[in-house]
Amino acid sequence: MAKRQSSNTAVKTAQSEPGNANNSPVVEQATGEQHHSVVVLAYEGTEDRMRALWEKNYKGTFEIRTVEPGYKLLYILAEILADRSIEDEFILVQANTFPVCSTPEEILRIPVVYINAKQETVYNHRLPMRLNKAKLTELLGEIHEESAFEPERFLKKAVEDNGRPIQVSHHFGNYFLQVVSADPCRHKAIEGFVLRRFIGATPTGWNGILSVIDEYLKK
Repeated sequence: MAKRQSSNTAVKTAQSEPGNANNSPVVEQATGEQHHSVVVLAYEGTEDRMRALWEKNYKGTFEIRTVEPGYKLLYILAEILADRSIEDEFILVQANTFPVCSTPEEILRIPVVYINAKQETVYNHRLPMRLNKAKLTELLGEIHEESAFEPERFLKKAVEDNGRPIQVSHHFGNYFLQVVSADPCRHKAIEGFVLRRFIGATPTGWNGILSVIDEYLKK
């Protein structure tokens, strides 16, 4: 089960601008429950830095959910569907991806498909994806056994429901840098923080760029 943490931004906005829908996407109910439209997954032990990275470049509200390496997407989606604090249409960002330039919610909502080194399309990627609870429920209703859940095929249907996705990649353009090595080229990592829009890292890759992340957060 993923552990939930609301963003500091959400808490401060709710306190300073109660009931002001123009200043915050947080929806306050009588119980004080906060509603979120962005869910960011973070590996255990990386939550504080992930929150700081998102707060640095995304001014909306979001929720951090802690996951373990090898987490099952099916379980995450099931938790989100059952969680009334998550909006019916929401953005899911898989671990550990963060923006490295000012990023409005409109960017997060753009449907994208990742192109790998073999020029194959990948829908089960680390970039933000806009999902709809009603569509997810419909698609999950077609799956009768856990073993039948195929993340790639499932997300392809869910993402394409939002229109034709834009092709993005680590290998071309300046949209995304993927870090998987424990000892990545430091120059390339720094370049990613300067030129790309998003960086995504595996647990090993995260440790490999930790010093660059800390330097970036001090700026």
